Amino acid sequence: VILRKRGEGPWERLASPAKVALRGVSVTKTGRIHVVGDNGVWLLFTPKTGAKGATQGQGSWRALKTPGTRLRSVSAATDKLVYAVGDGGVALRYDGKTVKVEKSTSKRDLLHVRALAPDRVWACGPACTIKRRLRERKWYHGPYETKPFVPSVIPEVFKSKPACKADFRAIWRPENRVDKAKVLVSRLAE
Repeated sequence: VILRKRGEGPWERLASPAKVALRGVSVTKTGRIHVVGDNGVWLLFTPKTGAKGATQGQGSWRALKTPGTRLRSVSAATDKLVYAVGDGGVALRYDGKTVKVEKSTSKRDLLHVRALAPDRVWACGPACTIKRRLRERKWYHGPYETKPFVPSVIPEVFKSKPACKADFRAIWRPENRVDKAKVLVSRLAE
């Protein structure tokens, strides 16, 4: 089921081109909608050009080719920078034309992904699984990578004995304190 809400109006049901469970959705600033689900389903909705077409939901769906494993989450930083993750540690990247498989270095299911920029992509899953993708297209374990390695910056949850068993199901982006500070300084200067 795909639902859409416009403004303060009621939720509307959209016809779904997929007949499997859908598990994740992400919308780009240009109105493109990425939906992922079971059996490797990755749907892309492209709105008709022009503001009127985009706001009224007119456009077309197409299926993107994937390896076929269950996809659980999708996140679009831009139209040409979209990531999806799923069962068995699968990590996929859409570049605006094709879907490419990336080596996530995880065998565990990845339950959620958050993409903000090429060097700011995180994925998470069961047993405290956290993966971060850096600019050189490599996925690393943990929420950060420091060079050289600095053990003091590791949160206690990753050092715990016995090993952490929590299931991480979502990643959120904290407020950008630098931007807040800039606004505050400019207001104080007035």
